[in-house]
Amino acid sequence: MHETEMYVSLVISDNTALTAANVLRKMGYHNLLNLKREAYYKFTFEGDSKSFSQKIAKIDILVNANKNRVFFKSPDDKFADARPRILVREKDDNCNELLFTIKNRLGLKNIRKMERGIVWTIAIDDKPENVTPKAWEIARRLLYNKHYQTAEIINKA
Repeated sequence: MHETEMYVSLVISDNTALTAANVLRKMGYHNLLNLKREAYYKFTFEGDSKSFSQKIAKIDILVNANKNRVFFKSPDDKFADARPRILVREKDDNCNELLFTIKNRLGLKNIRKMERGIVWTIAIDDKPENVTPKAWEIARRLLYNKHYQTAEIINKA
């Protein structure tokens, strides 16, 4: 069994992320430099990793080739930068319907498990020891709703 994480971002400006960043600055987070949003998918599958990545990146219900870029990494690999990333998921989202479609209608039968969410990458101009706590505070105040979502830091500054 192999695992891979797929991050899907927009090639064009992400108006949701821009609006959230503007709102956060109005809320007093003036040292917020940038906010980036990506769709997150984690797959557990059998077979060759490179071949799987090439196939899954072409599935148009996950990636629109005209407006998205895709980045893959192993769950054990670190990110190139040290910016904190917050993974937000819907509670009780087991991806059954989407997984059924990918496996049975689109032919990727080697997928055993799938997870999804939204990853927010937060760039803050502050002392290194303050960046992660500030990012977590930002996430709690605006980027997720504790009543129907969960959030976790997947990359600490």
